[in-house]
Amino acid sequence: MFEKILLTLDGSHSSEVAIPYVEYLAGKMGSEVVLLHVHSESEPDAHLHQFYLSRTADAMKLRMKKRWKRKAGPRVRPEILTGEPAEVIHNYITKSAIDMVAMATHGSSGIKLWLLGSVADKIVRTANTPVLLVRSKSPLPETGKVKLVGRILLPLDGSDASRVAVPYALALAKKLEAGITLFRMAEKASYLMAHVVPYSRRRMEDYDWIDAVAVRESRSHLRGVKEQIRREGVPVTHVITLGADPAYEILQQERKVNADLVVMATRGKSQVEMWGLGSVAEKVLRQGDLPLLLVREPAG
Repeated sequence: MFEKILLTLDGSHSSEVAIPYVEYLAGKMGSEVVLLHVHSESEPDAHLHQFYLSRTADAMKLRMKKRWKRKAGPRVRPEILTGEPAEVIHNYITKSAIDMVAMATHGSSGIKLWLLGSVADKIVRTANTPVLLVRSKSPLPETGKVKLVGRILLPLDGSDASRVAVPYALALAKKLEAGITLFRMAEKASYLMAHVVPYSRRRMEDYDWIDAVAVRESRSHLRGVKEQIRREGVPVTHVITLGADPAYEILQQERKVNADLVVMATRGKSQVEMWGLGSVAEKVLRQGDLPLLLVREPAG
């Protein structure tokens, strides 16, 4: 499922924050890595970018070969293309059968092309390929750390749309020998009634009953996913909370379950489409610390 990983680099130190994660994923999964830089036709120093990418590719090969001690050297190759970054990257993903895109969300090139809301946002919204977004504040691997990703947090909202992320989290967990924590927030009845049914005259005991039903339904939903994952031999746990803000609850679970990576869908179809990029996913990305693998719901 992850045979070819595309890592976008803009030449800045900020964009290189994704490199350790790509090295780890590619090393564990035996993936080919393509380092891609997109420059404008007016840039006079394209040859410097070629030198930079070649040097970066050689350094990655050396580190990966030393760490994983495989006879066949890791496949890392540079690629430089010209044009508008989002369009070029999107076309390359489609034509080159890319299985995962990795990019930093806080690059600092001259016109800040790699910021979320620009290139990364466009790629997440248009590509049918999972996108791994790594921020400059994401924790870097400790020297000699055996497992960079030992625990995957997989938020679900009960919709079929949010479950599109399950196969990807499962495939990663199997390849990385990691565990998965399923998470679902059941919305508090008091919040729901205050915002969706503002004139409700329900009593507090009614709220308690509705909360209990919501938790029970959430548990039933997660139990099915949990059994699916367990049958694949992957260690799995689940957490359910009552709350009003999904992003806040996910961020709390990042810390509580000691997760190393969050995997989630970018467009669910819950009552208020809580999981869409621009709402929950974006808040988790901007306010959290962990890398975030976003899986877009197929169009149509």
